Amino acid sequence: MSGRDSLASPLPARRRAGFVASHPRLTLLAFLTAVAVLYCLLQLPVAGARVRDNANVGAQTGAPQGGGAEDVRPTSRRIEPASVTKVNFRQLSEELKRGGAAATSTGEGAVPQLIPAPRTIQEEPGGVDNATATTSNPNSSEGAGPGGQFDQGGPLVPSPTPSSNYQAQEDSPKVGTGFVTIPPDTMGAVGLDKVFTTLNNNYRVHNKLTGLALSTVSGDTFWSSTGATGVFDPRVQYDPYQNRWLISAVSNAQTADSSVLVGVSDTSDPQGTYTLFRFVTGCAAGAAGCNAGGEWTDFPMLGFNKNWIAVGWNQFTNDTNAFVVGKMLVLDYPTARAGSAVGTIFNYSGSANFCMHPATTFSSTEETLYVPAHQQSSGALYRLHKITGTAGAPTFTVDTTARVRTGGGWTQPGGNNLPQQCVPGVGVPTQTCPATPRGLEAADSFIRSNVVFRNGKIWYPQSIALPAGSANGSATIRYAAQWTALNPDGSFSEGGRVEDPTATLTNGGKHYAYPSIGVNRYGDVMLGFSEFESDDYVDAGYAFRYSTDASGTMRDPVIYKEGEDYYEKTFGGTRNRWGDYSHTVVDPSNDRDMWTIQEYAALRTGTTGQGTTDSKWGTWWAKVEVPLIVFNLGASADAYVKGSTPTTNYGAVTELQVKRTYTPGNGKGRQAYLRFDTSEVPGTVSKATLRVFARLSAVTPANSNIPLAVFPVSTAWDEFTLTWNNKPLPNVPSELARVTVTDNLGRWYEFDITNFINQERAAGRSVTGVLLRNMLRGEVGDYYTAVNSREAAANQPQLVIEH
Repeated sequence: MSGRDSLASPLPARRRAGFVASHPRLTLLAFLTAVAVLYCLLQLPVAGARVRDNANVGAQTGAPQGGGAEDVRPTSRRIEPASVTKVNFRQLSEELKRGGAAATSTGEGAVPQLIPAPRTIQEEPGGVDNATATTSNPNSSEGAGPGGQFDQGGPLVPSPTPSSNYQAQEDSPKVGTGFVTIPPDTMGAVGLDKVFTTLNNNYRVHNKLTGLALSTVSGDTFWSSTGATGVFDPRVQYDPYQNRWLISAVSNAQTADSSVLVGVSDTSDPQGTYTLFRFVTGCAAGAAGCNAGGEWTDFPMLGFNKNWIAVGWNQFTNDTNAFVVGKMLVLDYPTARAGSAVGTIFNYSGSANFCMHPATTFSSTEETLYVPAHQQSSGALYRLHKITGTAGAPTFTVDTTARVRTGGGWTQPGGNNLPQQCVPGVGVPTQTCPATPRGLEAADSFIRSNVVFRNGKIWYPQSIALPAGSANGSATIRYAAQWTALNPDGSFSEGGRVEDPTATLTNGGKHYAYPSIGVNRYGDVMLGFSEFESDDYVDAGYAFRYSTDASGTMRDPVIYKEGEDYYEKTFGGTRNRWGDYSHTVVDPSNDRDMWTIQEYAALRTGTTGQGTTDSKWGTWWAKVEVPLIVFNLGASADAYVKGSTPTTNYGAVTELQVKRTYTPGNGKGRQAYLRFDTSEVPGTVSKATLRVFARLSAVTPANSNIPLAVFPVSTAWDEFTLTWNNKPLPNVPSELARVTVTDNLGRWYEFDITNFINQERAAGRSVTGVLLRNMLRGEVGDYYTAVNSREAAANQPQLVIEH
């Protein structure tokens, strides 16, 4: 069930077993022993450290991040890439095939490779007393209940079902190796005709229609030309304005060579060529400007706008994994597309500097790159940082005010507490279940999956636990997927929660985690997630909201891929990891349809199903087709003017007359004016077509095939006082479009005026006018082009808007 937080104005800790990759002949026993030793060592307390594993969320205390207004400014430095290389995805895949490499779904001979787990930090104590409430603004309003929170169900209507769905990637070894990974770090994006799935094990390009795998390479192989090793935490996005794929990851964990990796495709083909940049962002203990324990880079978060590619991350010490600082790499995007990198790294040590996630910017003109950050769960605190300036000279401006999200606080999730069931013999009759099934790890509330800027709002998802103040693992706790939309000034606009208010960890109620969000051009919203129940396996699902639904709500969830078996995969540790994130995106082909890639529990392998690599995760794509919204707008006013009767108004006639006289200055010209009100149309217009029903008054050798043109008119005029003498002039001398009226048989003629309508709406003019003129001088005599007016009995003028 889904809840809402407020009503807005409605719209119609990473540790890497890197030695496994370095020593492929290392035995499984030796590997597990080493992991156990490393695990024990890392449990020793670290003085002054503000860091903890997700598994210990809510069980530790530490130094606060900060509370109210402050003035901690980021520092910056320029950075050059350590390497710049070119790779072709299709060629890499073919080379692996020729060498006999292939991905396999079997667990036989698999070598566990523990991907560094996302480090986290202790949230600050206290609540909203330390913060500034910023919910009172013209674009938000509080709903019923404490703090505006709606905990009851949402509209109780179903989300739309998938039009297609297929496997993204299976739990298989890295291509050409025997290494298997946990977790997958569920990630992918959708292009014009292909889908690109990037997981910790392999990167795969699919046929968009069928899901057929076209090319697959490991992440390590893809980035190997840069000199990076042990690549993890992949991110990928498709830029629909430049038709480029943007991809990032990090590598060389817990070493001075720790790096941020960024790739930009040459074309819209994900199987094509990429320019790869490697930026070394780690440093050795004792190096100038480096922490005494050395530093490494964890958890990259990718975003972009027209000016920049930005990657945020969390910096930790190499020796104790203590959090050092939040960082942001900002690259000149136009330069990166040209094959070189001009970069700036910003370091920020103030409040809300952890998991600073730049937005995916759905605008070809937006100059600001927004960077929201979660600050505190109990007080529902957040901040909205910003990147401004020019492509080559960015400025990082921090939000110095802790803001309160309407709807009340929550508990920071953590621990192996997401429930699941285990039934013996689901896949193989001999497979058994542990005496006590292990829950799956719940992620913290930092912004982990994605951020979207769309239609003037900044949207992001979070994992949360309810009720506020409850302990992780307690009998009454429930886990939910939360989403938030902010205004550009940082104020709260709207938000909601997908939750089951009746759920506990043992009653079969539904829990939701690892959400991601997508917003299309209409303002429709899709929230993808994994669903967890004590009497079911882990499923992949989503919830949906049309822009015409009540603000702050989601429709009921859809499970599009059912879990298949029990999942327990720790590689000898204690953390049953899931995630670490997911992705939900808009189809660039029409900017309407929505896709989500989510993780589910696949069938176990092995005789008992309890071997180190027997449990299997799986990832699955789903597409939701969103209907095209068409507005058929009638003219709100129309009239024509006549030069021979310059003071007469023709606003109540059924026929608009258009004529360009054969003899200049003889006063017989006629022009038609039409006005339309587009205020009911939300967002950017995809296509705007002016349709008029027109004919020639008569056909003669000199009066046929007459060009009829439309011109923009933004100046106001009145339908019943407009005359030749007071008529407004067009905005510009150039016409918007023209057609040829062929004969005296009435028929529809269409003009594409999309750009003009969007320009008018961007300037704040939802009511806009146009002028019709004949573009060929007619024969002397009363011949003209007749256009049906809005007073006509049928076939009145229309502005057809596809949104």
